[in-house]
Amino acid sequence: MTPRSQRCSIRSPARTWQDIGGEFSLNVRLDAAAPLVLRVHRPWATCGRVAGLRRLRERLRRAGIRVAQPVPILGRDLARVGGRWAELEEFVPHVQPNPSQESYLRLFEELGRLHAGLRAAWEHGDYKLGNAVQLSDGSRLNLDLDFVRTRERLYDVAGSLYWASESGANVDLRELCDAYDSSAPEPVTPGERQLLPAQITLIPLHWVATAGLMDERIGVQGTVGVSEAGRAMDAAEAWWARREELTW
Repeated sequence: MTPRSQRCSIRSPARTWQDIGGEFSLNVRLDAAAPLVLRVHRPWATCGRVAGLRRLRERLRRAGIRVAQPVPILGRDLARVGGRWAELEEFVPHVQPNPSQESYLRLFEELGRLHAGLRAAWEHGDYKLGNAVQLSDGSRLNLDLDFVRTRERLYDVAGSLYWASESGANVDLRELCDAYDSSAPEPVTPGERQLLPAQITLIPLHWVATAGLMDERIGVQGTVGVSEAGRAMDAAEAWWARREELTW
Protein backbone atom coordinates (compact mmCIF):
# COMPACT_ATOMS: atom_id res chain seq x y z
CA MET A 1 0.00 0.00 0.00
CA THR A 2 1.32 3.45 -0.91
CA PRO A 3 1.55 6.05 1.87
CA ARG A 4 -1.02 8.84 1.66
CA SER A 5 1.76 11.39 1.53
CA GLN A 6 2.93 9.86 -1.73
CA ARG A 7 -0.59 9.53 -3.08
CA CYS A 8 -1.27 13.20 -2.56
CA SER A 9 1.87 14.14 -4.48
CA ILE A 10 0.08 13.20 -7.70
CA ARG A 11 -1.55 16.43 -8.86
CA SER A 12 -4.78 16.21 -10.81
CA PRO A 13 -7.92 18.39 -11.05
CA ALA A 14 -10.76 17.37 -8.74
CA ARG A 15 -13.08 14.61 -9.93
CA THR A 16 -10.72 13.48 -12.71
CA TRP A 17 -9.02 10.62 -10.85
CA GLN A 18 -9.90 7.84 -8.41
CA ASP A 19 -7.78 5.57 -6.23
CA ILE A 20 -8.86 2.05 -7.25
CA GLY A 21 -6.84 0.14 -4.67
CA GLY A 22 -3.74 -1.95 -4.34
CA GLU A 23 -1.56 -3.19 -1.49
CA PHE A 24 2.06 -2.41 -2.39
CA SER A 25 1.24 -0.65 -5.66
CA LEU A 26 -0.89 2.44 -6.27
CA ASN A 27 -3.53 2.22 -9.01
CA VAL A 28 -5.27 5.44 -10.06
CA ARG A 29 -8.06 5.68 -12.61
CA LEU A 30 -7.70 8.80 -14.76
CA ASP A 31 -10.98 9.93 -16.32
CA ALA A 32 -9.74 11.25 -19.65
CA ALA A 33 -11.52 10.98 -23.02
CA ALA A 34 -10.48 7.33 -22.92
CA PRO A 35 -10.18 6.26 -19.24
CA LEU A 36 -6.71 5.11 -18.23
CA VAL A 37 -5.06 3.56 -15.17
CA LEU A 38 -1.85 4.99 -13.72
CA ARG A 39 -0.06 2.05 -12.10
CA VAL A 40 2.70 3.09 -9.67
CA HIS A 41 4.67 -0.05 -8.91
CA ARG A 42 6.01 -1.28 -5.57
CA PRO A 43 9.21 0.39 -4.33
CA TRP A 44 11.59 -2.43 -5.27
CA ALA A 45 10.35 -2.91 -8.85
CA THR A 46 13.18 -2.12 -11.26
CA CYS A 47 12.89 -0.42 -14.63
CA GLY A 48 13.71 -3.71 -16.40
CA ARG A 49 11.07 -5.55 -14.38
CA VAL A 50 8.28 -3.10 -15.25
CA ALA A 51 9.34 -2.96 -18.90
CA GLY A 52 9.23 -6.77 -18.95
CA LEU A 53 5.66 -6.73 -17.63
CA ARG A 54 4.67 -4.53 -20.58
CA ARG A 55 6.21 -7.03 -23.00
CA LEU A 56 4.43 -9.86 -21.20
CA ARG A 57 1.05 -8.17 -21.70
CA GLU A 58 1.69 -8.10 -25.44
CA ARG A 59 2.73 -11.76 -25.35
CA LEU A 60 -0.45 -12.67 -23.52
CA ARG A 61 -2.53 -10.74 -26.04
CA ARG A 62 -0.96 -12.69 -28.91
CA ALA A 63 -1.77 -15.90 -27.04
CA GLY A 64 -5.46 -14.92 -26.97
CA ILE A 65 -5.51 -13.93 -23.27
CA ARG A 66 -7.32 -10.65 -22.59
CA VAL A 67 -5.23 -8.22 -20.53
CA ALA A 68 -5.25 -4.45 -20.06
CA GLN A 69 -2.95 -3.07 -22.75
CA PRO A 70 -0.20 -0.53 -21.90
CA VAL A 71 -0.19 2.94 -23.45
CA PRO A 72 2.63 5.55 -23.62
CA ILE A 73 3.09 7.94 -20.70
CA LEU A 74 4.46 11.37 -21.59
CA GLY A 75 5.78 9.92 -24.83
CA ARG A 76 7.63 7.09 -23.06
CA ASP A 77 6.83 3.61 -21.81
CA LEU A 78 7.64 4.41 -18.16
CA ALA A 79 7.91 7.42 -15.84
CA ARG A 80 9.04 8.10 -12.27
CA VAL A 81 6.38 9.00 -9.67
CA GLY A 82 7.41 9.55 -6.05
CA GLY A 83 10.63 7.61 -6.59
CA ARG A 84 8.83 4.62 -8.10
CA TRP A 85 8.40 3.39 -11.66
CA ALA A 86 4.97 4.06 -13.13
CA GLU A 87 3.13 3.22 -16.34
CA LEU A 88 -0.21 3.81 -18.01
CA GLU A 89 -2.61 1.17 -19.27
CA GLU A 90 -6.11 1.13 -20.68
CA PHE A 91 -9.04 1.00 -18.27
CA VAL A 92 -11.53 -1.72 -19.19
CA PRO A 93 -14.97 -1.57 -17.50
CA HIS A 94 -15.46 -4.76 -15.51
CA VAL A 95 -16.99 -6.34 -12.44
CA GLN A 96 -15.45 -8.57 -9.78
CA PRO A 97 -17.47 -11.79 -9.47
CA ASN A 98 -18.84 -12.61 -6.03
CA PRO A 99 -17.02 -15.47 -4.26
CA SER A 100 -18.81 -18.75 -4.93
CA GLN A 101 -18.05 -22.27 -6.10
CA GLU A 102 -19.24 -21.34 -9.62
CA SER A 103 -17.05 -18.21 -9.76
CA TYR A 104 -13.99 -20.13 -8.63
CA LEU A 105 -14.65 -22.95 -11.09
CA ARG A 106 -14.52 -20.40 -13.91
CA LEU A 107 -11.41 -18.84 -12.37
CA PHE A 108 -9.54 -22.15 -12.35
CA GLU A 109 -10.65 -22.94 -15.89
CA GLU A 110 -9.28 -19.54 -16.95
CA LEU A 111 -6.01 -20.24 -15.13
CA GLY A 112 -5.67 -23.45 -17.14
CA ARG A 113 -6.21 -21.51 -20.38
CA LEU A 114 -3.63 -18.93 -19.27
CA HIS A 115 -1.08 -21.67 -18.66
CA ALA A 116 -1.90 -23.17 -22.04
CA GLY A 117 -1.16 -19.79 -23.64
CA LEU A 118 2.17 -19.57 -21.84
CA ARG A 119 3.19 -23.21 -22.02
CA ALA A 120 6.75 -22.36 -22.99
CA ALA A 121 7.33 -20.45 -19.72
CA TRP A 122 5.13 -20.59 -16.61
CA GLU A 123 4.99 -16.87 -15.90
CA HIS A 124 2.09 -15.61 -13.74
CA GLY A 125 0.99 -15.16 -10.14
CA ASP A 126 -1.48 -13.66 -7.65
CA TYR A 127 -4.36 -15.27 -9.54
CA LYS A 128 -7.63 -14.55 -7.73
CA LEU A 129 -11.08 -13.11 -8.45
CA GLY A 130 -9.96 -9.53 -7.85
CA ASN A 131 -7.30 -9.85 -10.54
CA ALA A 132 -9.24 -11.91 -13.09
CA VAL A 133 -12.42 -9.90 -13.48
CA GLN A 134 -15.48 -10.33 -15.67
CA LEU A 135 -16.50 -8.18 -18.63
CA SER A 136 -20.05 -7.41 -19.73
CA ASP A 137 -19.94 -10.20 -22.35
CA GLY A 138 -19.02 -12.77 -19.70
CA SER A 139 -15.37 -13.09 -20.76
CA ARG A 140 -12.43 -12.65 -18.38
CA LEU A 141 -9.84 -9.88 -18.17
CA ASN A 142 -6.49 -10.31 -16.40
CA LEU A 143 -5.53 -7.14 -14.51
CA ASP A 144 -2.72 -7.46 -11.99
CA LEU A 145 0.54 -9.06 -13.13
CA ASP A 146 2.76 -7.64 -10.37
CA PHE A 147 3.66 -11.08 -9.02
CA VAL A 148 4.67 -12.47 -12.39
CA ARG A 149 7.88 -14.48 -12.29
CA THR A 150 9.25 -17.74 -13.65
CA ARG A 151 8.44 -20.71 -11.42
CA GLU A 152 6.48 -23.95 -11.36
CA ARG A 153 2.86 -23.75 -12.46
CA LEU A 154 1.84 -25.40 -9.19
CA TYR A 155 2.54 -22.15 -7.34
CA ASP A 156 -0.26 -20.50 -9.34
CA VAL A 157 -2.67 -23.33 -8.52
CA ALA A 158 -1.69 -23.20 -4.84
CA GLY A 159 -2.12 -19.43 -4.66
CA SER A 160 -5.53 -19.59 -6.30
CA LEU A 161 -6.65 -22.34 -3.90
CA TYR A 162 -5.48 -20.27 -0.95
CA TRP A 163 -7.38 -17.14 -1.98
CA ALA A 164 -10.51 -19.14 -2.86
CA SER A 165 -10.52 -20.66 0.62
CA GLU A 166 -9.83 -17.30 2.28
CA SER A 167 -12.74 -15.63 0.43
CA GLY A 168 -15.31 -17.07 2.83
CA ALA A 169 -17.18 -18.83 0.02
CA ASN A 170 -18.12 -22.48 0.44
CA VAL A 171 -15.71 -23.97 -2.10
CA ASP A 172 -14.74 -27.54 -2.96
CA LEU A 173 -10.94 -27.45 -3.43
CA ARG A 174 -10.80 -30.76 -5.26
CA GLU A 175 -13.46 -29.65 -7.74
CA LEU A 176 -11.48 -26.46 -8.39
CA CYS A 177 -8.40 -28.54 -9.19
CA ASP A 178 -10.51 -30.62 -11.58
CA ALA A 179 -11.64 -27.41 -13.28
CA TYR A 180 -8.02 -26.42 -13.78
CA ASP A 181 -7.19 -29.85 -15.21
CA SER A 182 -10.06 -29.51 -17.70
CA SER A 183 -8.42 -26.55 -19.47
CA ALA A 184 -4.70 -26.80 -18.62
CA PRO A 185 -2.27 -28.11 -21.26
CA GLU A 186 -1.57 -31.06 -18.93
CA PRO A 187 -3.43 -32.20 -15.77
CA VAL A 188 -1.73 -31.80 -12.39
CA THR A 189 0.46 -34.86 -11.90
CA PRO A 190 0.42 -37.14 -8.81
CA GLY A 191 3.82 -35.73 -7.84
CA GLU A 192 2.53 -32.16 -8.06
CA ARG A 193 -0.50 -33.02 -5.95
CA GLN A 194 1.81 -34.45 -3.30
CA LEU A 195 3.69 -31.15 -3.24
CA LEU A 196 0.54 -29.00 -3.24
CA PRO A 197 0.09 -28.62 0.58
CA ALA A 198 3.64 -27.34 0.98
CA GLN A 199 3.14 -24.90 -1.89
CA ILE A 200 -0.05 -23.53 -0.33
CA THR A 201 1.74 -22.82 2.95
CA LEU A 202 4.14 -20.58 1.00
CA ILE A 203 1.32 -18.13 0.21
CA PRO A 204 0.70 -16.83 3.76
CA LEU A 205 4.43 -17.05 4.48
CA HIS A 206 4.93 -14.47 1.74
CA TRP A 207 2.94 -12.03 3.89
CA VAL A 208 5.21 -12.84 6.83
CA ALA A 209 8.21 -11.89 4.73
CA THR A 210 6.62 -8.58 3.67
CA ALA A 211 4.86 -7.72 6.95
CA GLY A 212 7.18 -4.79 7.64
CA LEU A 213 5.93 -3.12 4.47
CA MET A 214 2.25 -3.49 5.40
CA ASP A 215 2.24 -0.89 8.20
CA GLU A 216 1.47 2.12 6.03
CA ARG A 217 -2.27 1.86 6.66
CA ILE A 218 -1.79 3.53 10.02
CA GLY A 219 1.62 5.15 9.53
CA VAL A 220 3.30 3.48 12.53
CA GLN A 221 6.30 1.33 11.66
CA GLY A 222 5.82 -2.32 12.61
CA THR A 223 2.44 -2.20 14.41
CA VAL A 224 0.24 -3.69 11.69
CA GLY A 225 3.15 -5.65 10.24
CA VAL A 226 3.58 -7.74 13.40
CA SER A 227 -0.16 -8.47 13.51
CA GLU A 228 -0.22 -9.47 9.84
CA ALA A 229 2.80 -11.73 10.37
CA GLY A 230 1.15 -13.53 13.28
CA ARG A 231 -2.03 -14.19 11.33
CA ALA A 232 -0.02 -15.38 8.33
CA MET A 233 1.97 -17.83 10.46
CA ASP A 234 -1.27 -19.21 11.92
CA ALA A 235 -2.68 -19.61 8.39
CA ALA A 236 0.43 -21.43 7.18
CA GLU A 237 0.24 -23.82 10.14
CA ALA A 238 -3.46 -24.46 9.53
CA TRP A 239 -2.87 -25.30 5.85
CA TRP A 240 -0.05 -27.66 6.73
CA ALA A 241 -2.32 -29.45 9.20
CA ARG A 242 -4.70 -30.13 6.27
CA ARG A 243 -2.01 -31.71 4.07
CA GLU A 244 -3.61 -35.17 4.04
CA GLU A 245 -6.89 -33.64 2.86
CA LEU A 246 -5.08 -31.96 -0.05
CA THR A 247 -3.03 -34.90 -1.34
CA TRP A 248 -5.82 -36.94 -2.89
